[in-house]
Amino acid sequence: MAYAEGCAMSELQAQAYANDFFDVRSLNEHISAKLEARVDDVQRAAMHGDDTPSRAIVVLGAAGGGKTHLFARLRRHCGPHATLVLLRPYFGAALTPRNVLAACVDHICAGPAGDTDIAASQLALVAAYWLADEQARAYPAMVLDDIAHDGAPERAARIDRGVARVLTKLPRSMAAAHIVRALLTVAGANPPPYETLAWLAGRDQGGDRPPLSESDVIQTLQILAVLAAPVAPFVVVLDQLENLASSDGARVVAYGSVISELVDVVPNLTIVQLALTSEWRQYIEPNLSLPHRTRVATSVNQLETPSREQRLALLQAWHEQAFDGAVEPVFPAPLTATQLEELLDAPGMTPRLLLTALQQAHESPQRLINAPVPSPATASPSVINAATPAALPLPSPWQRECERAASKQRRLARAQQPVDAIEVAEALAAGLSYVNHATVDMLTERATLQVVFSAASTVVRFVIMNGLHHSSATAALAKATELAAVDKVVLVREERCPLPASWEAIAERRAAFERMPNARWLWISDEEMRKLLALAAAHSLIRAKRWDASVGARMAESDVRAALAREIAPLSWPTLTQAARYLADVPHAPVVVTRGRRGKKPADAVPTPDVVAYTVVAISNEPAVVVAATPPVATASVASHSVQPTPPAPADLKQWLDSGKQLARHTFAAYREKLANLRRRK
Repeated sequence: MAYAEGCAMSELQAQAYANDFFDVRSLNEHISAKLEARVDDVQRAAMHGDDTPSRAIVVLGAAGGGKTHLFARLRRHCGPHATLVLLRPYFGAALTPRNVLAACVDHICAGPAGDTDIAASQLALVAAYWLADEQARAYPAMVLDDIAHDGAPERAARIDRGVARVLTKLPRSMAAAHIVRALLTVAGANPPPYETLAWLAGRDQGGDRPPLSESDVIQTLQILAVLAAPVAPFVVVLDQLENLASSDGARVVAYGSVISELVDVVPNLTIVQLALTSEWRQYIEPNLSLPHRTRVATSVNQLETPSREQRLALLQAWHEQAFDGAVEPVFPAPLTATQLEELLDAPGMTPRLLLTALQQAHESPQRLINAPVPSPATASPSVINAATPAALPLPSPWQRECERAASKQRRLARAQQPVDAIEVAEALAAGLSYVNHATVDMLTERATLQVVFSAASTVVRFVIMNGLHHSSATAALAKATELAAVDKVVLVREERCPLPASWEAIAERRAAFERMPNARWLWISDEEMRKLLALAAAHSLIRAKRWDASVGARMAESDVRAALAREIAPLSWPTLTQAARYLADVPHAPVVVTRGRRGKKPADAVPTPDVVAYTVVAISNEPAVVVAATPPVATASVASHSVQPTPPAPADLKQWLDSGKQLARHTFAAYREKLANLRRRK
């Protein structure tokens, strides 16, 4: 059997931003109709000058039950009349209003079709609406053409009038007039104001303008929601809430606080939360306090499995698309009539399981109806698949995530922006999770993200320093220097974002950090960052039970992780190899600065950062063995610096820990002897 040109069975699965869309409208129509009606109500009220209280809606379903399809349906039906924002909570780090703002700005700049032309984006249409006169507001696209032909004075006058209109609507935002002006200047701007958009998204954008403060982040969200409401109201879709699950429920509590704040403070939002039914009932809902629950779960909706008629319609639509333009077999081929009847009558059959059965029928017709079902307890024995996970290849989904990560990097490169610090932390944590007998945690202290990597009694803290403004770099350096007094600390930054030589204010802080015995740097290349981002996305799909092998059978999380270790060997990547070796690294000798009289440094004493040399060897995909790195030697260019001798490195981590214990015992014995001598003198 031949597929249509450029089409594969795996491409029929619902993708949030796919151009091809296969829909059976009657399937879960009650939920999509409710959301579309909510968008219409918000837009209608905004056009009459009224704000609508924000509302959070929960949609629950089984894995493959149609949650992503629901987003794709909304995107297709609402088109440019709604700004759909797809966001997922990060694994290991709390969601913040700054993350929500960044996602809202990114999506409203991309437009409903995912375009990258800011001049044709929804943000440009929103700005044109507020820059237009009352009679022309119904035609924002025509207003954009007029703005493009305006001269500088006419454009400035138009923006002044637009700012006045918005502030009349939002009198409490009078102090934020500069934010309103920045949003309206997007209309007709050439070239696109990438730095301004990065600043509006709450990110570092370099230059002299510091990032938005936390209070400004909320105010920018308020302004953006009010501006967009009459043109394209925001629908913030939070997917993969299973990332919130934790033993102590701390991430769920933090998430509830953020959603409650958005519902209480920001108007005109529709917040849709997509979650697995089991994860919501077991981990998320029980950890929400009553005040949070009344805001986070205003309405809880359950996705339904397709009926017999809906299953038949889905299979016919997929069959038609898969064989379009080719020699098309008569439906239900490649299924037999008996197999079709079993699929139509099997209990608990989700759309994804139907598609998986169709894929298996094409790949291996004789084993078809050993198709996967949600649970052996609810499925008939004839439709349970016992495929061996080790035999299932992974290239297709892994390559897809790599391509998405590469596309994201290209977009950031055009805007001259780094990867968000929280994404770097999540990606690094995903990679380090493959090191055996080690634990990986993420935490935030004073707005500085850390990945805490530990094994036995040794801790390495990776401090993410990916900002473009000197204030965020200074904060990260200060925190890293503070932590390096106790633990090993590694500052993490992308190679494509070197520290500018003009940042003289942080030069001394950097030198002070680099002189510390526990201080290290980790520079991540574009290639390594692409693979780490793809790995983090893969882990998220695995937790959401959306990672499908090319033959269509789903694998358990442990099986997928084992397959990933075999297929892509993450521990052989240079970044992860070096990061893992820091765990067994012997701290280098500190540079002791001899001070002159009155406690001042000699004028010629210039700190020289140490150069760390590591011999990188391949790490197999077997249980990781952490090898001690060659100890670095601190160097000094002037005589006023004296370097303490560095002991030879132990052969492995155990010997390094043993030597540390011996050193501690020796130090304690010397201290006890000193105390005894003092007592004798008295």
